[in-house]
Amino acid sequence: MKHPLLHKLFDKGRVAIVTVFSFMLLGIMAFFTYNLSFLNPIQKAVKDFSMTDLFYQILEGSGHVESSPLITIVDMTELISRRDLAQALENIEACKPKVIGVDMVFEGRKEDELGDEMMQMVAARYDNIVWSMKLYDWVNPELEHTTATRSYFTENVEVKEGVTNMQRELYGGVKRMISLGWRLNGDLRQSFLGAVVNEYADKEVVPMASEQVEINFTPTVFAIIPADSVLEHPELIADHIVLFGAMNEEVDMHYTPLGKMAGIQLLAYGIQTLMNKKNVMEVKGFLFWVITFVLVAITYYFRRRRKDWIARRRHAIDRLLFGFPIVGSAIAFLWMALLMWVAFILFCGYNISFNLGFVFASIAFLGTAEDSYTSLLNFSKDYEKEKQ
Repeated sequence: MKHPLLHKLFDKGRVAIVTVFSFMLLGIMAFFTYNLSFLNPIQKAVKDFSMTDLFYQILEGSGHVESSPLITIVDMTELISRRDLAQALENIEACKPKVIGVDMVFEGRKEDELGDEMMQMVAARYDNIVWSMKLYDWVNPELEHTTATRSYFTENVEVKEGVTNMQRELYGGVKRMISLGWRLNGDLRQSFLGAVVNEYADKEVVPMASEQVEINFTPTVFAIIPADSVLEHPELIADHIVLFGAMNEEVDMHYTPLGKMAGIQLLAYGIQTLMNKKNVMEVKGFLFWVITFVLVAITYYFRRRRKDWIARRRHAIDRLLFGFPIVGSAIAFLWMALLMWVAFILFCGYNISFNLGFVFASIAFLGTAEDSYTSLLNFSKDYEKEKQ
């Protein structure tokens, strides 16, 4: 038989088969990584990896840092008593902000009755303040949380509120997503970020929904004013979104693509994302796997063509120079750098994120995949010879 069926199948579909083999090898390695306990550190690193993190680091390292014209943070870390907190809010209001978002829940009354009364008066006097509320005791996806913690004055004063829930464990993973709504005993509640943006816009521009949005962490400088210096910087508060919270409390620090960050600053990035409508669009699902397959297949195709081209060189010195391993490594590096550059341009220009991690991991297995293919191809040849 001049063209055995098995041999013909493997020969004609070489690029696709080798690409599939590389995916299979990657899948096997992923299976062991996620199922062997001693590989947990690797599992965590892989799980927390995002290509957008690298892009943000490149932007920050290149000095590409924006300044927020709308959001100002008032740092209340040094304030302890409620009377001081209430006075700080009065000072902010004196500078005519468009909206104030208070990232703090005032649980229960304190011994300082004057402070409690002052804070309640602030809540009653101003209707441009969005107060924080926390949800606890998560039970299931339908009900989500069953307990809410609100400020004490909400029993007597009608105020605007938003849920500021965020994973509390410092080492609980990198924060990348924000929720537009949270459920309390099955009822949907507005997120703090959405409530602040809607108050600023004087209309509902951020819907209350069980939906998550990826935060755009394009490096940004937010104006930060100490609470005792508010009146010295009215230009940074007038008609602004003012976030009132702590910048230096360890319990409210979180890991983000830009490193360790205060919760109030994380909220600022979230609000900016919703205001600018520049949330990151990550390529996922079927389209992601199709693009990944095509890129790995193209990589192998040109890798194979290079080997064939070298084999046709008439002079041994040409075959040595062009076939030297370091040349192949340099070409592979330039190809992957080109892919990174294209992905970076898509991210910076269009907020489209494509995770090249799977592409690069699959490319790393192409050598083993090709050896596996060659072994099966040789087996098909030997098997046909034995049959004859």
